[in-house]
Amino acid sequence: MLDRIDQDPQFLGNVLFSDEATLIGTIRSPQVIFQQDGAPPHWNLDVWNSLKEFFPDRYIGHGGPFCWPPRSPDITPVDFFLWGYVKDRVFATPVQDLHDLRTRTLDTIATVPIDMLDRMWHEIEYRLDIVRATNGAHIEVF
Repeated sequence: MLDRIDQDPQFLGNVLFSDEATLIGTIRSPQVIFQQDGAPPHWNLDVWNSLKEFFPDRYIGHGGPFCWPPRSPDITPVDFFLWGYVKDRVFATPVQDLHDLRTRTLDTIATVPIDMLDRMWHEIEYRLDIVRATNGAHIEVF
């Protein structure tokens, strides 16, 4: 990924903002806060400069105005819920090809039941209470 960014300075913008029709109007909104984890590829200077340009004082991440919370997979729905849910459904039967994989993934995400999303938000509140009670220590919720 870093090689692609080095070879094409516009690569990051093309990936982050490929759906410009819907995103461009929202990135300037003060309600939009960008969140990214602390993975080393996300520390790249071009990434950091793009975040400062598009989300000044409104991003959570390495070197940003808001630090990525320690051990935050415990409180990030994509980590504690979505990827496992999608993986279980997408790979319930063998995937035939890349098109099948893409279709299954998109269909699975598009059909997450609303009541499941509501329960996920309650789970976040519960997990935040645990993180506060343990002073940010790693938690494992079953």
